[in-house]
Amino acid sequence: MIITLELTEKDAEVFSEFLKRMGLSDYTAKARTTDEAYLMQDAGEKIRKTLAEYGFRQDN
Repeated sequence: MIITLELTEKDAEVFSEFLKRMGLSDYTAKARTTDEAYLMQDAGEKIRKTLAEYGFRQDN
């Protein structure tokens, strides 16, 4: 499945920062199972990497 979405530059910037700050413990706190937490983290990483490709790379 391909999902296309439009974000303002500010939205992309702050969401990139949010994803950078998320860790497995954050996903685990919201997930029903450990497997679901890992799937959530994987999805977040895909979005973070795509935002980085568009220049929204949040350095530590």
